[in-house]
Amino acid sequence: MTVPGLAVEPGRQLPPADAHRVLLHCALEAAGIRLTESDRQAVADIAGLDFRVVNSVIGWLAAAPLRG
Repeated sequence: MTVPGLAVEPGRQLPPADAHRVLLHCALEAAGIRLTESDRQAVADIAGLDFRVVNSVIGWLAAAPLRG
């Protein structure tokens, strides 16, 4: 899976917002949701929030029926 705008060097720890963005992209992909450019900006905005919020959004995605 490729997360737009994210380049990771081996051994480098991700800042929280980048890690949240990866988690959100994984959850969205697992839910079968394809992102538009404006969706990507929304994901980046959500990723900047604390882990509790991000984890709630991921839980909602996991509970939603799969699209496809």
